[in-house]
Amino acid sequence: MPVDAAIDEGLPVGPWILTPSVVTGYEYDSNPLFTEGGSASDRVSILTPRLGAFLPVSNSGFRIELEQSYYNYEILDLDDNTVTDISAAVELEFSTSDNLEVAFDRTSGLARSVQAFDEGGEAVFQGDTFDLNQYTMALSRSVSGHRGYRFQVVRRDLVFDPNTTAKFFNYRGWSYSGEYREPVAPGRWIIASVEGRRYDHFRVLSRPGDLFRQEDSRMLFVGLDGKFFSHWNSRVRVGYGDYRFPMADGSDYSGMVGDFSASYRSSGERLLVQIIAAHKPQASFFFNSTYYLNTSSEMTLEYGVRPRLTLGGRANFGHSAYRDPLVNPGDPQEGLIRADRSRTVEVFGRIELTPWIGATVSARSSRRTSNYEGEEYEAKSIFGGLAIGWL
Repeated sequence: MPVDAAIDEGLPVGPWILTPSVVTGYEYDSNPLFTEGGSASDRVSILTPRLGAFLPVSNSGFRIELEQSYYNYEILDLDDNTVTDISAAVELEFSTSDNLEVAFDRTSGLARSVQAFDEGGEAVFQGDTFDLNQYTMALSRSVSGHRGYRFQVVRRDLVFDPNTTAKFFNYRGWSYSGEYREPVAPGRWIIASVEGRRYDHFRVLSRPGDLFRQEDSRMLFVGLDGKFFSHWNSRVRVGYGDYRFPMADGSDYSGMVGDFSASYRSSGERLLVQIIAAHKPQASFFFNSTYYLNTSSEMTLEYGVRPRLTLGGRANFGHSAYRDPLVNPGDPQEGLIRADRSRTVEVFGRIELTPWIGATVSARSSRRTSNYEGEEYEAKSIFGGLAIGWL
């Protein structure tokens, strides 16, 4: 790699390329714990130092990233105020165009980003702390105009602090996926996919090892992937899902599943557009419910107003439909079948002051409505920060 290119991508140190950075900022949050009545607004200072290191070896390499975030709330008194992210990956590219990746990811500390363990967003930040370990092995081949494939196996272990009041569950288990890609035109493929999960679920406050239910799911998809319109890359899949929850009293799911993604880059890459949508069940922790059927969509726009100034926005909408009537003796809402709607709208701006120093501001509004009293919330936040280094 030329020296100038290496410096642009990071700091060369012997055979390694380092990408150190630090982000510091200040956030105002109107409802930090996402409660229905609105918890007291708070202000939080944030500091995130990060170090990435990459060791290139021919067309392969080894990558490691360490990140520690500190959240200093002015009002909230939490047992922990940090989030630690550690990741390491070996990426091997063979002469046959096959790629092998072996990776480890660990996230621990405050559960500020529930998407790490609850893709559907039923959980919200309640000041809880957790540890999530993920081990991934993937083998793939993707060459334009040729047949391709991807096989992946993932092991995940989620554990909340035993003293937490988290409205979620611990889990551990395996997920797998496989995909075959048949070319039908330059840059276009027909795809056939299979995905599955086998997880054990544990109550947070129960004795370690006391299993209370399992998840055994399988999904089959067919779809299209590639460039069908100028500057657009698209991927759409539709299929059938079968979700089983052994040991649970709630319902299983059998029915349609699907997902969609599309990305657009204008000439010169000044305008970027990303669209994603999904219709899938997600495991639920809501009393006797085993799952909820989540339908979501999201659009992100970024526009380079000037070479060093970028403005953008993001909007997410979701609907969660539960299957089973609530069973909770003494609850005046017993017998209700829960249904939620959610939306998040965010605007942001970034400016590069120098090649290694940038400033960012953002404003976000989130809301969830529900027919079950106690699960609604509305929250607004404003953030301003400074980033130094390679991000």
